[in-house]
Amino acid sequence: MASDSAPVVVALAARDTHALRHQVLRPHQTLADCAYPGDEVQGAHHAGVRLGMPEAPLVAIGSIAPEADPSGHAVLGDWRIRGMAVHPDHRGARHGRRVLDALVAHARDAGGAVPWCNARERALRFYERAGFRTYGERFDIAGIGPHFVMARVLPPRPKAPELRTARLRLVPLRAADAELTFDALSDPALYAFLAESPRTRAAHEAVTRRMARGISPRDDATWLNWLVLDREGPPSAESFAGTCQLTLPDGDMPTLGYAVVRDRWGRGYAREASAAVLRFLAETLGAPAVEATHDVRNVPSPRVLEGLGFRFVETRPDTDDPSGEAVERRYMLDAEGLRALGRTI
Repeated sequence: MASDSAPVVVALAARDTHALRHQVLRPHQTLADCAYPGDEVQGAHHAGVRLGMPEAPLVAIGSIAPEADPSGHAVLGDWRIRGMAVHPDHRGARHGRRVLDALVAHARDAGGAVPWCNARERALRFYERAGFRTYGERFDIAGIGPHFVMARVLPPRPKAPELRTARLRLVPLRAADAELTFDALSDPALYAFLAESPRTRAAHEAVTRRMARGISPRDDATWLNWLVLDREGPPSAESFAGTCQLTLPDGDMPTLGYAVVRDRWGRGYAREASAAVLRFLAETLGAPAVEATHDVRNVPSPRVLEGLGFRFVETRPDTDDPSGEAVERRYMLDAEGLRALGRTI
């Protein structure tokens, strides 16, 4: 019975969650019992998933609010997640994870460090896959069943600083920059080796907002993004020369990405901007290595990467290409190569 409509994560009023809470979590209680303490406290946030249209029925819900763990098991716990529920007809479609990611993102943006919950025993694997771990022993909640305190420590996320080179300024990307970058980044030439097409204006604005936030939607990676400018003054469409990005996945190797707008091709901007970003990665963040990939058809990219000191590692299928036909080359720059950037570029 699950719909093929695209899932949309939406913010809700507390009262919007009561019906699904009652149906899934507390059918033995009254609808009034599904209004939880903390639903209306300052900072509380309620999220849900609808399929397709904004007025479509909710298929998943969850809530979060500032509250310390009273058991003392998750000692640092500061934001409580509760009321997670997925409609029985829509389970197995990752809607619960979409809601959980939205709740964790809200807590982080409000300064939270350790979201926690009283997890039902049957939900342990769901929370574990999202990075939560158990604290303390199993306990029972009367009329509901066995639970565990679970919590997730949110790692600190570095911010992108402004960087400079002999010719260029790299300024942190802002959501408001979508307007000035849209035309240049809609150039079909930039998509020649990508498994996607130029975005609509609305899609470009949405992507820019996500990238500017600096954290992946699942809060499992830091995204550091810069506008590359070749003139002084506030960022503008005239000074916009490209972008640079560092992705810092939790527990994995950083990756470098860059794009140069077409009228600046062949002027060394990709190498110069990337060198500034890599120096920051080595000197400020202390990264031991970084990798980068390019489509095998992209002839200029090997020259850029090898000029920065990257070495070729392997050729492999591009997992971002839904057709399965694209092939990419993977390069790596080790700690010595990162340190050498400060001496050679």
